Amino acid sequence: MEDFYGAGFFIDEILQAYDGKDVELTDSALSAHLFYDKYRSPAEGEQVLRQSAVGRMLIEQGFIEDISYANQRNVYEVVPKLVGEKVKS
Repeated sequence: MEDFYGAGFFIDEILQAYDGKDVELTDSALSAHLFYDKYRSPAEGEQVLRQSAVGRMLIEQGFIEDISYANQRNVYEVVPKLVGEKVKS
């Protein structure tokens, strides 16, 4: 579920970057985007992540803060890229 929600966020970013023009979505991509859009606020997103199987496991193991960390959006301006064995920005 957390991957599906994350995919919806990623798709939302692409749609915003292209103003939705010339972007065709598969049914799966559209479903992920609709799911994300329904729970787009940070508080709602955190609840989605907490209710997922991985979220419940993190809570049981005492890593509840990791859910809030994973739910952050647009925190970094640079996305690293793995080239061979080196990370480049």
